Amino acid sequence: MRASTPAQHLLDTHPLDTALTHLHLARHHPTETAWPHWLRARDLWEPSDQESIENAALFTAAKYYDNGNVNKAVKVLENCLFSDELRLVVSEYNLSIGAIEKIEARVSCCADSVRKFIVLADLKYRIGLYDEAKLYISRLPNDKGMVSGWKNMLVAHISMREYKLDIAKNYYSYAISYFNASKNTGMSLLCESILLRIEDNGDVRRKYSGIVEKSIHFPIQHPTIVLNNAEWLASKYEEQTVEKEYIVNLYDCAISKFDDIGHMTGVASALNSKGAFFHMRRMFSLAGKCYEDSLEFASRASNLRLQTIIRANIAELSNDEREFKKTIDFLKHDSDNILSSVIVSNKLPSQ
Repeated sequence: MRASTPAQHLLDTHPLDTALTHLHLARHHPTETAWPHWLRARDLWEPSDQESIENAALFTAAKYYDNGNVNKAVKVLENCLFSDELRLVVSEYNLSIGAIEKIEARVSCCADSVRKFIVLADLKYRIGLYDEAKLYISRLPNDKGMVSGWKNMLVAHISMREYKLDIAKNYYSYAISYFNASKNTGMSLLCESILLRIEDNGDVRRKYSGIVEKSIHFPIQHPTIVLNNAEWLASKYEEQTVEKEYIVNLYDCAISKFDDIGHMTGVASALNSKGAFFHMRRMFSLAGKCYEDSLEFASRASNLRLQTIIRANIAELSNDEREFKKTIDFLKHDSDNILSSVIVSNKLPSQ
């Protein structure tokens, strides 16, 4: 907070000053419309304004986030990281697009809370520290709602990475139930899209079409659901031109949607998966281009684990046995032996 002189005194003596005018407007506007004025009056914020500023920032950021404008939402909150709640919310937003840098440092100073444990469990899972993730998961209560949804989903994610598919199936089913109970439809649909790939029975294609259509209204989860659909179809691929074009279009849709929300890790994952689809069909030139583009996005996202997976695919494509062995050994050391297969795509659903 900065205010060299009391803001009210300045407002009384210089009513036409632009910043002061915005300060006056911010203090009199409802929460829903106050944020642009608070931002323009930032140099005049006073301690007594903090609660109103936080509420306005959270409201505005949530609107951006719900519309898929994650980077805009993050930018709003980074203007006023006064409290634990704001630091945790901005960390949640960053995690949703795979932006994992600085999160641990940001939340480590926050008081222990359910929200903090979810953020840290999600972070540790994403970077492959599963034992640490499980410790945070164990501290989450069973509220039969949103928290239980996250708790069961994270257990399912880790079980997938450990190739315990039957366990993962059960926990995804629980997560779907709890997310539905808490009216978090986007997360429920995401879990459904993963569960479909594990179970792989019935009219899966029709079910995926329904989930993809419903998920359009949830821009954060929609790209991953589209990618899961593409990967399932790729695993069932038959040599028919129209089918190939349909699958490639789904990959391109996922890539575009990830890019729309600023999810560089998602773009990299989808490009890598698309490359693997071409690779397994001996379309080597197309595969190589996808892998190169994928590696660029993974590097921009500072995602070392994904970079290593992509390098393994590139090494396999170029018959570089030495580089391939080195990357596979790294992945095994990183406790992620599920994804250290020759061509990593089409093995497990995207999460």
